[in-house]
Amino acid sequence: MLGVSHATETVDSTEADLSCLVASLHLMNSSVPEQSQAGIASFLYWLGRVDGGAPDLDLETRIANLSPAFTNEHLNAELVRCGTEMQTRGAEVQAIGDRLQARGL
Repeated sequence: MLGVSHATETVDSTEADLSCLVASLHLMNSSVPEQSQAGIASFLYWLGRVDGGAPDLDLETRIANLSPAFTNEHLNAELVRCGTEMQTRGAEVQAIGDRLQARGL
């Protein structure tokens, strides 16, 4: 049973990460340079997560299937959710860096 739960969590995580990847693609297409740059950085982050969690995934098909569902409302909600997740992880990495620096590493 534990294996099934873990597999389900992995699928759910991959789906959430794919949604963030698609949201990042939309952001990359922004005519506002700062938003486009943020979209590129975000895209690379989410691509790494998707590739790390599901390296054999048919990325092209999955993106093509998800993209039409992205209304402006859905896109904005995903940008908030995904951005919050990235900020949380960034703060964790910063804290790790601070602790390592304090140890002289």
